[in-house]
Amino acid sequence: MRAIEVIFGSRLIIKPSNVHSLQYPVGQTRGSDYATSPRPLPQLPPEIWLMTFRKATWIPGTTRLSDRDEFTAYARDDHGLNLYIRHRQAMDTKLSLSLVSKSWRILAAEFLYEYIVIKNGEQACQVNNVFKHDGYHLGQQTYSSCTTRIDLALEDVHVWEDHHTSAVVSILKHCSNLVTFSTAFSTAEAYLFYPSTFLQALVPLRDLKKLRRLELRGDVNFLNDIVSQVTEEIEILWLLPPPKGSRRNESLSLCLPKLRTLKMSFIEAKFTLDWQMPSLENYSTGEVVYLPQHLEANGSHLRWVAIPKPAFVITTLSFCPNLLELDIQFGGTSLVPFNWTCSHTNLRRILFEGCPDFSRPISWYKESNSSHLKCLRTSLLTLINGTTFPALECIRLVLSLNWIPYDGEPPDVFTHIWDFWLDSCTSRGIRVEVSVGASDHTADIWQPFSSSMLLRTL
Repeated sequence: MRAIEVIFGSRLIIKPSNVHSLQYPVGQTRGSDYATSPRPLPQLPPEIWLMTFRKATWIPGTTRLSDRDEFTAYARDDHGLNLYIRHRQAMDTKLSLSLVSKSWRILAAEFLYEYIVIKNGEQACQVNNVFKHDGYHLGQQTYSSCTTRIDLALEDVHVWEDHHTSAVVSILKHCSNLVTFSTAFSTAEAYLFYPSTFLQALVPLRDLKKLRRLELRGDVNFLNDIVSQVTEEIEILWLLPPPKGSRRNESLSLCLPKLRTLKMSFIEAKFTLDWQMPSLENYSTGEVVYLPQHLEANGSHLRWVAIPKPAFVITTLSFCPNLLELDIQFGGTSLVPFNWTCSHTNLRRILFEGCPDFSRPISWYKESNSSHLKCLRTSLLTLINGTTFPALECIRLVLSLNWIPYDGEPPDVFTHIWDFWLDSCTSRGIRVEVSVGASDHTADIWQPFSSSMLLRTL
């Protein structure tokens, strides 16, 4: 079997030019092709190996449409650091699997090309060259037909030329099964310096019938131009401002009939005020200017909301009577009692992120902070008050990893606050879960909470 190898980025793309149907049982190869293994591989159906490959190379949060928690965790990775570490590890595993035997090479081929990351224009040309000379067939599949996600993660400053545009256009036309397209992790602003050619490169998105998820970083005009072309089928949309901030904020009237999840990383998102989103259920925002207007327009059918400040809690509860889950980004603000005079009968889960009360050093509890300690105790007990949130089932805490554990005996005031609160949660049947460190945060990994997790020196 003759192979052409193309290096783009740090990944090896193996391009067989003459691959026939599977001629040997899985694990059995001709001696002339590969060294004889001392122990033959198990004789399992290809479907079992495909399931195994899937488990071994899965990257959480990248393609699924139904798992909102997984997407939320993935979207905490604003710069894609954890994502691309996982992508590199998955690619290493895929390449290793493809080198085991001839039969595994064919089985692993669809996984090699399912998720493509393009970091510059030349890489786009190399990927396009692979797809244009695609000779892989397993049934009716080709390499490009296996691709379900493409990241255009442009790095640094480089010239974007017409042949780069042509390459991206060709790639998108080849990938008829594309589900997710992302520019969320681009650090270069090609759309700004080369607006007409870059937009031309993304025109084929409107013809992709299976495209359901868009993650776009850019100026408002750029975002409006792209989103307006794919309004009919998009179910998940994540919009991020450019690295240097958005320069214009014009509104545009759009209807996105199937949009279920919208994540906005803009501080001011006036341009979405006129959007019609009748199916919207999940809304995450960094918006602090027009948030009440957004909630008033869509709150009646929202089931999950993530807000940027605890000051918006009462507004959110007021406009969202059917809310099931609320995520609160504290941004360094201390926990204060909820001045909520009514009962929200549907709320099932609350998540806290960035709250300093969950990362205090043990010395803080030993100092003269009686008023702060009293406020913390009152706030925690108000949170689990059966009158305020009678349906509450779970509280989640997102904790950082950068602290030095405390080995001594905790002061009594620490135990009285946290252990008493945890006992109160248990008596009400409320689970308290915690995610520790960015790796867990972005992979939707949670574990039961204990007060010992808060014991830290720094």
